[in-house]
Amino acid sequence: MFEIRLNDFTREKGKLTRLQRKYPKAFSAGMIKWGRRLQGYIKLSLNAHKHTGRLLKSVRWEQRPRGKIGVLKMLQRGIALDRMNPHWVSLKRGRRITQWAKDHGIRARSIFVKPHPYIDRIMNKHIIKLPKFIALELKKVAR
Repeated sequence: MFEIRLNDFTREKGKLTRLQRKYPKAFSAGMIKWGRRLQGYIKLSLNAHKHTGRLLKSVRWEQRPRGKIGVLKMLQRGIALDRMNPHWVSLKRGRRITQWAKDHGIRARSIFVKPHPYIDRIMNKHIIKLPKFIALELKKVAR
């Protein structure tokens, strides 16, 4: 036989409503922490490929304080670097790639360029860690 005491139930109900109010914020906090970590790994990858300056500074994680959707933003050039098709590029005067080729001793009329798939590689590696970050924040709230 079960016995339910109403005074205990009201206290538990109060705890549940407090948790219910705190959970969306904790969920969002976990996503923000994960997103900032992802942003750091993307920047590390760009540094490893010697991409600095505007592209490196443009990488950022944006999310509203209680939002459930976060966005990793960067310059369009960074996304093109990740997703372009392999192709030939003519080395014409005035292009930065022409100066780069000259500095590296390349004396051809064109060079073959390939993508650097750093975004998907890092996302696939770190997407599995998102539930851990969210669970950690939820545990903090439940204490």
